[in-house]
Amino acid sequence: MVGGLHLHALLAVPPVSRLRGEAAEEHFARNDPLYRGGGGIETIDLRPIRPPDIGKVMRYTFKAVRDGKIDLDAGVLVLPRSFTELPQ
Repeated sequence: MVGGLHLHALLAVPPVSRLRGEAAEEHFARNDPLYRGGGGIETIDLRPIRPPDIGKVMRYTFKAVRDGKIDLDAGVLVLPRSFTELPQ
């Protein structure tokens, strides 16, 4: 990539969710123009993370924040659960 930003993102999906496993892959495939249509994202690569690898993946994902390349406020986006997933 020339003149662009290389960024790793982590999509954490709870075990009980409406977006899980292959559903996430189907979602990104179905909504590809939404994510890549404006030319901002060149590649989306989805891979499951095995529990023993979570620490390594988290460190790698947050290295841009750690190294000061991206501010924590700009580099971390936490979305709320949908209303139906909130505790009663």
